[in-house]
Amino acid sequence: MSTTAIIGFGVSCQTAYQIRRHTRNEQAFFFDWLITENIDAIDLIVNGFDANLFLPETCRVVDKGLRVLDPWSGLKFQHDFPTAEGSIASDFISARQSVKDKYLFLRDRTLKAMNSEFPVFIRYEWPSSAHNTDPISACARFRAAISRNSDQRALYVLASESIPESRACENMLVCKLRPFQGPESNRWKGDDASWDDLFSFVRHQIPLELSSTSALLSEDR
Repeated sequence: MSTTAIIGFGVSCQTAYQIRRHTRNEQAFFFDWLITENIDAIDLIVNGFDANLFLPETCRVVDKGLRVLDPWSGLKFQHDFPTAEGSIASDFISARQSVKDKYLFLRDRTLKAMNSEFPVFIRYEWPSSAHNTDPISACARFRAAISRNSDQRALYVLASESIPESRACENMLVCKLRPFQGPESNRWKGDDASWDDLFSFVRHQIPLELSSTSALLSEDR
């Protein structure tokens, strides 16, 4: 029986958190807990990943000690390397191979899900990343980055506080999120009500023949 895979593609952990809140599926994919500012990193997990990720001579700690930047991919890793007193440990590179093995596994799982029947791909953009182009054009770029590595009929969703209004075009949705209101420590999670609206919108775009096996839950979640 087919199941619609819901896969997050950054830019931050907010996407993965909200997908899990709605699907209750704890299975991790490659980009769930990374900072993925470069959408073209999707190509990199297919091409050259084994040889080029986490080169010891190039990886460095950034963002006031919170993350490890891999310059080859542009990805930032916050939750995988050892820490000391709240910051990435100075000998973080010693964990290179175990972290790399983890992401090799997540890569294979993600590529398999990307090629399942009618996957849903969701990307959140920082509110400060004001789109210089129409949001539909920005979503089309997101779609292009994925479709180079998946030939499945799919739904592409781009969400941000900087999007003027939610709308649909072909197999793309752009969704406006409202600014988060609450404790600063929870800001990374985003505005739950906005994401509720987004998933309601997505739910109605899933083909009827797949709706009963979608990873999305019913309205009475």
